[in-house]
Amino acid sequence: MAEKQHITVRIADLLPLHMDIVPDQEEAIRKAEVALNYLWERWKLRFPTKAPQELMTLIAFHFARNFETLNLAMERMEGHLKEADGELDEILTEME
Repeated sequence: MAEKQHITVRIADLLPLHMDIVPDQEEAIRKAEVALNYLWERWKLRFPTKAPQELMTLIAFHFARNFETLNLAMERMEGHLKEADGELDEILTEME
């Protein structure tokens, strides 16, 4: 099993998150931390009347929507790749 490392993630004005991770995960975690904090700072200015909980709900929904959009696109791409693979198999079979 891979060696674990301890990191601390700070998101918005919330308590830090302490976690033990596999080192290969750190880059993705740090990028997520930066992206969340970027939106937090930007949207605090854009929506000054929203409560922090409501603002974090909007940010969570933003990321969840993007995640699901990418999953759907990946599923469609997998379908197209399977079709193309089948067509290539037919072409190769005809060539034999």
